Amino acid sequence: NWLLFRIQPHEGIELELHAKKPGLTDDTAPLWLKYKYPSDEERQPESYERVLMDAISGEQTSFTTGAEVLATWRLLGPVLHNWEQSDEGLETYKLGSAGPDITGLK
Repeated sequence: NWLLFRIQPHEGIELELHAKKPGLTDDTAPLWLKYKYPSDEERQPESYERVLMDAISGEQTSFTTGAEVLATWRLLGPVLHNWEQSDEGLETYKLGSAGPDITGLK
């Protein structure tokens, strides 16, 4: 299963799921859900144009509240602190791979 966000030049979202096939077996098959933003023929807002328009008009749904920011720091602060104290660095993996090896994790 994977979720792909296409940023530029062909903006869109793709989701691939492996779903169980109908029937009595446990066989699965890939299922793709794709959404592609309208073509370049229709004018799309530039990267920050929508955000700036929302800020000017007072539309707050594009922005986090102070309470949300504080809650995020309460959650991530200890994680960042422990990571800084750890001798282990950020685990990286090769682009296009299945990601880091998690076989040893509990």
